[in-house]
Amino acid sequence: MNTKRNVTIYDIAKLSGFSPKTVSRVVNGEQNVKKSTFEKVTKVINELNYIPNTYARSLINKTKNNVLISIQSTEQFPIKWIHILLEKITIECRKHGLNIMVEYHEPTESLENSILSSSSSFIGAAVIFYEAINDKRIRFLKEKEIPFIVFGKSSMADVLYVSNNDYEALFNLGKYLVERKLKKLVMLIALETLVNKDRVRGVQDAFRAEGLDVDNIEVVYNIVTIEDTYRYCKNMFTKFNLPDAIFVSGDEKVIGLNRAFFELDIKIPEDVSVIGFDNIPFAEYYSPSLTTIGQDYVGLSKEIVDRLIHLIAGNTELSSIELSTELIIRESVK
Repeated sequence: MNTKRNVTIYDIAKLSGFSPKTVSRVVNGEQNVKKSTFEKVTKVINELNYIPNTYARSLINKTKNNVLISIQSTEQFPIKWIHILLEKITIECRKHGLNIMVEYHEPTESLENSILSSSSSFIGAAVIFYEAINDKRIRFLKEKEIPFIVFGKSSMADVLYVSNNDYEALFNLGKYLVERKLKKLVMLIALETLVNKDRVRGVQDAFRAEGLDVDNIEVVYNIVTIEDTYRYCKNMFTKFNLPDAIFVSGDEKVIGLNRAFFELDIKIPEDVSVIGFDNIPFAEYYSPSLTTIGQDYVGLSKEIVDRLIHLIAGNTELSSIELSTELIIRESVK
């Protein structure tokens, strides 16, 4: 009885020295394969008389349509703006026949039991939220040759990202505040990330452009949660030591500020003006309604999905992009 086993792409990968993913690209005639790689893999294919299995090829094509969104968990969850953006990305993916999987990953946990690791062979591309320094998710994706995008500015020059233009957003806010004679600003910000550094730099440059000393801006990092915001405002402010305005990096955290100021009998905007970031739907219904910087959720989702489609097709000649935001004026600024 003939028990000869069929040749697989894993056999070809082992003999050629390339990954199964690279062999798969050669077998499927993709364009993003180096000529030398193509020739070496093709030589092994011919030597083994490998014939692609039609069903296997069908599975490969289906795998390409699977997109994993990996979100690194932080203390500030749940975050409404992420849910809004995920909804817009999902809608955009459906238009192009892409399937979405979402995974929340604890930064201290191993990737061993994650969807990213356990199901990597079924992932065609990925989107990374909250890139960390030496991010193990990114290392893993590079090793497995799975194309990916980072949402938010990346610290790595070779990583493709889609982001808000945070510098421009806060530069415009700084100009607006100075025009309204609001010259002393406190910024309540989460972690010292590239995104938040851009926000600080934007306001500082706006103040400089208007001839104001940047010492008028006080930056407070590590205000991560609603509770952090509440405790800081309750402990640090009174009616007699308020700045002209407070910027809170995240609309949801303004809830903590509002509670603290209610208890301290501090009025918004009569005593101090308040500005948020994200334009989540219920920010309009705060009392007073919140002036905030609105993300272009639809535009961001389209740019993310457009790049995913190109990456899945093998096009690596892509550039990162930063989208403009909108300053939405409401009642919380006097």
